[in-house]
Amino acid sequence: MEYLTIKEMPEDARPRERLVRSGPGALSNQELLAITLSTGVVKDGQKYTAIDLATQLLRHFESLKGVAQADFAQLCEVAGIGPAKALTATARKLAVIFYRMVTEGK
Repeated sequence: MEYLTIKEMPEDARPRERLVRSGPGALSNQELLAITLSTGVVKDGQKYTAIDLATQLLRHFESLKGVAQADFAQLCEVAGIGPAKALTATARKLAVIFYRMVTEGK
């Protein structure tokens, strides 16, 4: 089977386009996480799409909650997740904290 990047997927199958068209309720946890990761990577000659990375994170940590609770070092243990992707995930956690502070007045 030939490997397809997200850009090579039919437009109606791409997570970002589906999010815009149908909203977050229409996407799987894997697709939502892939959107937050933004891009894939090539590591040791292996290509990983953002969807591949999201799948690996969910398998490794067993749930979105598990991914959210993982620290930087734990995230980096997952194949294809290096410092940049781990920092992206960590920064998104800070964004949630800031959002809660603003909306809850704390």
